[in-house]
Amino acid sequence: MIYGRLPDNDLLVTARLPGTHQAASGTILPLTVDPAHIHLFDKKTGRRLK
Repeated sequence: MIYGRLPDNDLLVTARLPGTHQAASGTILPLTVDPAHIHLFDKKTGRRLK
């Protein structure tokens, strides 16, 4: 699992990656996302947005 923030805003991101990856805290990683696999959640309720 990778936890971080998107550049230029305060959005938190959690990404599950295949295999084993190690990165030191503060490392900037390139990340591309297939829109079909994005899951967004309501900040107040924690429920997934459709």
